[in-house]
Amino acid sequence: MLGALLRGFEDHLKIVRELVFENVRAREFPYRPSRTNCFWALPPQEEIALIWLQRMRNPQGTLCLVEAEGKVHAADAKLVRIGCYSLEELQARSRAYWKGADPDTPLKDVEYLVEGPLRVIETRAIPWARAHSA
Repeated sequence: MLGALLRGFEDHLKIVRELVFENVRAREFPYRPSRTNCFWALPPQEEIALIWLQRMRNPQGTLCLVEAEGKVHAADAKLVRIGCYSLEELQARSRAYWKGADPDTPLKDVEYLVEGPLRVIETRAIPWARAHSA
């Protein structure tokens, strides 16, 4: 019962976060790709993919190495982590996110939003067993 309640609360926080982030993007950063209709990507290093797989719950599917065209935005993924933030703090985190990742942001914390065509160069099944042991 408590587990279901906590998952519901987490889902609610995600919805609020996405609504705030999209509102700030549309008003202040309209030239950035929208989180609601973009591709999500990581730096191309396999070690980075394994770190992200450890962060996800039960990842399934395929990893694709791609070349992207169009709008690409590099952001600090730590800014979208779930938390109980005030509206003002969530808006501040959103503005920092849309300004882009700092050059000193560790690659393991960088995510890319891509709006436009992608060309798939290589595909791999998600190495989940390896991700657990990494």
